[in-house]
This record gives sequence, structure tokens and C-alpha cells, in this order.
Amino acid sequence: HHTLSGWDFNANLHVFYMQPSRFMKISISGIDDATASSGFTFADGTSYTGPVQNRFAIIDDLSTCDVELVATARKQFRTHKLRAGLSLVYADQEEAGSTVYFAHTVTANPDRLYKDGQNAWNYNKGGMYFKARKYSATFWAIEDWNITKRLLSRTGLKAMPVGLDLTNAPVTDSSQKNKRVDGFNISDPQLCELQNYKPFGCDVAVSEHLSYRILDGFFATAEGFWSMNNKNGTYYKGSTLPSSKPIGNALVSGGFTYDNKWLEATAVVTYITSWNNSSILSVSKQVGGVSETIPWTAEYGIGTLGVTLDGTFKLGGFRLHALFTWQDPRYKDYSNEFVFSDGSVTKVDYSGKYVTGISQIMAELDPSYSWKRYKVWASFRYYSRQYASRTNYAYFNGHFESFAGFDMGLSKSSKISVNLVNILFQNGVKGTLDIADTIDDPALLEGYQMAGSYIRPFSIEFSYTYSF
Repeated sequence: HHTLSGWDFNANLHVFYMQPSRFMKISISGIDDATASSGFTFADGTSYTGPVQNRFAIIDDLSTCDVELVATARKQFRTHKLRAGLSLVYADQEEAGSTVYFAHTVTANPDRLYKDGQNAWNYNKGGMYFKARKYSATFWAIEDWNITKRLLSRTGLKAMPVGLDLTNAPVTDSSQKNKRVDGFNISDPQLCELQNYKPFGCDVAVSEHLSYRILDGFFATAEGFWSMNNKNGTYYKGSTLPSSKPIGNALVSGGFTYDNKWLEATAVVTYITSWNNSSILSVSKQVGGVSETIPWTAEYGIGTLGVTLDGTFKLGGFRLHALFTWQDPRYKDYSNEFVFSDGSVTKVDYSGKYVTGISQIMAELDPSYSWKRYKVWASFRYYSRQYASRTNYAYFNGHFESFAGFDMGLSKSSKISVNLVNILFQNGVKGTLDIADTIDDPALLEGYQMAGSYIRPFSIEFSYTYSF
């Protein structure tokens, strides 16, 4: 830390190392109707017929090391405040994602099932791998400017040249290897041929925020944001290469805020859009009557218009917070071809469809009352219909989520709490159903068995908190 001619300088060195570590993620992968010829048995060898819940597991082996040097400077002028910085980064990361399938019965207390005598199968049919070195330099600056006594401007700029030296295992036109077959392994030269890429780009971002004081406590605000970000190493870990186009994001918003001793209120209209998004999806389809899940690198855009009303009423120890949001999130330019193990190609266009797992209407009401060492509170949240498939043919109805609690301070550093979850005893489902993403005929969903995630059941929780 150093001060010179009114400038305040700071510098920090950050070093992070994570030794090779293992993480597991298990996702739902469709329900099949097993027959006597399907080969499913219980652990004791007894044949099983009926609904089978498939599971798709990813076992990630990760290691990473990164070094970052950060230098910042700031200075206060008469009507300006300027902050600027430089960040130099070197990072070395490796990730090997091994995949496997297993299954269990569709019951309240499921039993593990074996298939053809195996408790797991389809090893690495969705295997992922990348090793990357990253070099980047980030230059950024933020200026606060009191243009007049009523008008404030905040401008932000960022530029980050970034280079990658990465090794991965994609399926390419020039090689017959790297296809994700049962038993795929990056150490087997008969199955895998590692590729090397050295993409280089420059991430950029620009933001502007304007605030105009109409009256004391009453402000009009406007905001804009635009960025372009190149894809990092994790986008290259699947069997398909991502587009080399950078991911773009833009936002414009405008509204009003009001604040006094008894009321805080905000009303904002926002439009957010993004393009050239790239993400690895777990896409499922029944191949020969058996569910198959593959990781797929998808390219798409999103656009959403939203309106948010947010306010807090205050009176003594009483607080009443209310929030209402309407939004219209839809996919753009989202056409994909999914290739499965039997060579079949499923073409689906999700353009114009609602984004999955997001409600158009969200409302929240949070009353609370504090008195000395005590606080009682509640929270009621409503989520409207959520589409569970990108085709929008599968969806979950709206639901409430409700919470309440009581806190009592024992001292300045400790408290006890009692929390209630789902006090309205609601039944609700949320999330996505990837198995339905490749079903483009709504009639096929009639009577179709799928599995999702339920909201939390009614529960009572006790906790003790001590702060050091």
C-alpha cells in the first residue's frame, strides 16, 4: 500500500493450489419399463420387471493452480472519483470427467438394480477431459462523476487479453477416434487422440449508470451494460467443440427509487439479452427402449424483458418487504442436432421457447418483527409455471414456498433459532426434465414416466450460531 500525490496505490499477490481432488454429480436420466428380457435383477440375482430409474453419474477429477497479481489505484478529484486496476493471471487446470450409468427401482425406498450382472455400465460414454494453461491481463477503470448536484454518472471499462494453451479430446472430422464408446479412456491410443488448441482473444466490457435526484429521496435511474467474453477451458471438455465466437451479454434498464424513514421502494424495467452462449447439457433419449444420456455442447442465445417492483415498509421494529417480478425469458437461435450411440440424429429447435426452470411471475412477502434480543419472521414466495423441457411441452404448475422462524440472541456473538419450512404444506415440483428435451410431440408425454425434484417438505429445524 502506498500514497503518492493524492493517489492511493495497493498491490496484492494471490496464489491458489488445489491438489488432485474428486467430486461426484449424479443426475436423473429417464425411467424405463423393464421387461424380463431387459436383464435387470436385484442384488441377489432375482429378475426384476417394472419401472427403472436410470442415473447418470459424473466423477470429476480436478486439479488447479493459479497465481494472480493485482494492482489498484484511486484518487478523489473535486467532482470525480477514479479507480483503476491491473490484474495479471496465470492458471493451470486439469479436469477429467468419468461417467457411468446405474439404476434403481422407482419406489419410496429404492433398491439398487443390476443389469446383466453389473451394478454399473456404459463407462465413459459421456467422458469429458481438458487440460489448460491460461494467461491473461485485465485492465479496468471506474469513474464516478457528479455532473451536477443532482446528476451522478458511474462509468466502467474493462479489457482482458486472454490466451489459452489447451489439450482435449473432441470428435473431429480429421480423426476417427475420441468417440464416446463404452470403456472410452484418454490413456488408450486406440480410442483417444488428444488435440491441442491455442485460442486467443480479448474480453471487453462497458457499463454506464446514471442517477438523477428529482426530489430528496426520489431518484430516476438508468443503466446499460455490454460485454464480450471468450470461452475458457471448461467449454472444451466435451466431445463437441464449442463455437469460437465470444459470448455476448447486454442489459438496459430504467426506473425509479424512493427512500425515507418508513418506506424504501424501487420500480425497474429491464431487458437482458445474451448470444453465443455455450454450455454442456445432459440430453436424454430412449434408444432401443433404453434411456441414453449424452453430454452435448449447445450454442444458444437468451432474451428477456422484465419488470420488478420492490418495497419495504418500516414502522418501529416491524418490517414488511414485498417483491414482484414479471419476466419473459426466451431462447434465441437455439437449434441443435443431438447424435446418439445408434447413430440417430435428433434435430430440435428451441428458438422462441421459454427458458426452463424459470417462472414468468415471482412474488414474495416477508413480514418480520424485532424486539430487543428477539426476532420473529416469515417468508411467502410464489413461483408461477416453470417449463421443464426446452420444447415447453413438459411443465410444472405454480407453487408456494413458505418459511418462518424465531431468533433469540443469547449474547453479542451467539443466538439460537427455530426455523419452519413449508408451513403451508405445499406440494410442488421444480427443475428440468432433460429426457423431455428430445420429445417434440406433446402426445408422447401422455402417461410418460419422468422424475424431477420436489420442493422441501414441512420440517422444523433448530440451530445455534456462534460468531467469532
